[in-house]
Amino acid sequence: MNVTLVSFVTYAVTRHRIASEVELLDVLHRYDIVEVILLCGPPQGENAKNNLLSPKSSPLRCLPEVYASCLNEVLPLHFGPTINGEEDDRSISLSMFEGVGSIDEMIASYLAPYRLNRVYEKMCLEAGQTLPRNAAIDSVTGKMELPGSTLSALDIFHSSIGAKGSLMALLDHSLTTPGVRRLRLWLSEPPCEMNTITARRKAVSFLLHGEDDNTVTHLLRECARFGDIEATLGKMRAQRCSVAEYIQLLRALETAHTLAHAVLSRNDGRIDNLILETLQRVTSAETANFIQLCKCEMESHATSPLEYFTSHGVSVPSAMQAHLTARDEALHALDEELEYIRQTLHMPDLEYRTIAGTPFVVDVPQAKCNRVPKDWLVLTRTKSHVRFHTPNIVDRNVLLCSARERLLIAAKDAWQQKQDELSNSSLAMNAFQAVIDAVAVLDAIRCLTVTSSSRGYVAPELSDGATCLKIVGGRHPVLDNILRGGYVSCDFCLAKGGAWILTGPNMGGKSALMRMVGAFVIMAQLGCYVPATAAQLPLFTAVYCRMGASDSLLEGTSTFLKEMQETSRILRSPRVSSSLVLLDELGRGTSSFDGIAVAAATLEYLLQRGTTMLFVTHYSHLCEPYLHNTSEGKQVSCYYMGFSEEQDEEGGDREPKLVFTYKPTPGVTPSSFGVRVARMAGLPHDVVAEAQRLSEMEERENMTRMALMRLRRFVNAPST
Repeated sequence: MNVTLVSFVTYAVTRHRIASEVELLDVLHRYDIVEVILLCGPPQGENAKNNLLSPKSSPLRCLPEVYASCLNEVLPLHFGPTINGEEDDRSISLSMFEGVGSIDEMIASYLAPYRLNRVYEKMCLEAGQTLPRNAAIDSVTGKMELPGSTLSALDIFHSSIGAKGSLMALLDHSLTTPGVRRLRLWLSEPPCEMNTITARRKAVSFLLHGEDDNTVTHLLRECARFGDIEATLGKMRAQRCSVAEYIQLLRALETAHTLAHAVLSRNDGRIDNLILETLQRVTSAETANFIQLCKCEMESHATSPLEYFTSHGVSVPSAMQAHLTARDEALHALDEELEYIRQTLHMPDLEYRTIAGTPFVVDVPQAKCNRVPKDWLVLTRTKSHVRFHTPNIVDRNVLLCSARERLLIAAKDAWQQKQDELSNSSLAMNAFQAVIDAVAVLDAIRCLTVTSSSRGYVAPELSDGATCLKIVGGRHPVLDNILRGGYVSCDFCLAKGGAWILTGPNMGGKSALMRMVGAFVIMAQLGCYVPATAAQLPLFTAVYCRMGASDSLLEGTSTFLKEMQETSRILRSPRVSSSLVLLDELGRGTSSFDGIAVAAATLEYLLQRGTTMLFVTHYSHLCEPYLHNTSEGKQVSCYYMGFSEEQDEEGGDREPKLVFTYKPTPGVTPSSFGVRVARMAGLPHDVVAEAQRLSEMEERENMTRMALMRLRRFVNAPST
């Protein structure tokens, strides 16, 4: 399946070739999608008959079931108004378009009624005939790969409580709409080049220490007053921009240019390089020349094309000139007619009136009606006045209305041509785009700065040569911000190319720790500070996270099969050796023996390839080969989430209360305490008691097997 993403705001066309559900998930989680159009050919044969018989069937019917299910699950789609007229909080519209030809031709046909087909064709032409690519980011882009499963598992853009619990919500302190878009783009593909990361980090530090004297924030606040200037430029390219919006865009350009000059002059010689380069693009000679050319337009208060082209300093197009002359001649003839009327009625101060929408009315007092010629037309009468039109007024008014209508049409056409000329002008587009990019970059950096200024945040030490991923006093950035009382801090140290096998009781914080590590890596390579006492991180080219799974009945896959498909994609990635891999309870979807075997084999496979990973599991047997340093050359550490057992004050025979410390502790957990969790969930007492008996019996047998295994290993060990 081919997916084409079109944005008229950012003027971008991106194509993806989708071969599986996980690749579709990559696209759905990475991009901010606002509308879905399904393109398909006209139905034929039996399909055409069924289509006629079921006009209200779902548009998703033209997709394979697995893709349809994926779309409906991830996006809040709506299929038109419901019975009560509401959309049930589903904000993304879904429609189907039947057409013929290539994908681009069908998209152009769909956009034709909205007069967007020409701009789309132009976008495709400028983008070139690029082939659809896989959803994963190409390795040559210098960007970190974050698959859809990672974006979802780490709550990058959405969480179980909506956008509020996402990392994006934590970082979003934007003042402008272009800044929000740029921040989202950065977050979906953090850099994995040290130069880019260092440049952002220095810019964040520069703003964090207030070395700009708040001039950057002032610039952003002033630019924010002009609205979404990026969307306005998109409207201009589509020839749907109003005169008022264009003038606002020009004023935003001038304001950004002036304030950028002020920032540069105020911080001369001590400004950060990234901020300096960004502002210099706004203050370039090319931008200054364009501003000078548009000086008169910026001073205009026009709100319509006619007002714009007739305002001071704006040249009138030749197509409007004849209509302007005709209008002026008609107005002049009406003025001459008014002078004739004054002389005829001996009323030198008489003026035309507009009454009830009728223009050029001659309002004559009853006392002077005897002077009115007989060929004048009576419009209305009152007790004191009689209102007339002369034959010449009627004729001249017809000419005037005709000239005005033609002039309005000509002005509208001229305005469309003006937008087309601006869209094709490299001088104008470069100037506008420079301002938009500068505002977006500065606002995104400011977002990182505001987040980094939070209490307890530090600058992580990030280098390609770092030998370990070390976090001291780390706190999950989102949970620490949302949870009452904050997140319990913990330490974490993982050798690069090594592994942590993390076990522990249910609800002990294993998954939260894994998410914290993933969030730290993304934030650090984004250029942001992290909530910790200290942090040292290597450079990663990808973060792969596999957490949770569910049956896909429509696709005919079980939980375990989906689990294996996601794991296979990670293991086959060309970036796996330089990536951070986070695996949560791999193999739990099948029998214990098979699950342990798959988990152990996957662990060894990744270790052999030098992958840095955090392996969360309830299979404590996986730790056995690594507890006594029997695997030489493999940096594997075994930890479990700490807990303590406290006896109630009442004492008696009650079972000790389980208290979680939420801190990783060296070793292997003595139990997952699954039976206690079952009791907390309210399972019947008989069920819990029987489960406890079976668990203790299985645990004794397992301990016996482990002891025999250690004895066999000792006996078979070569003598020294």
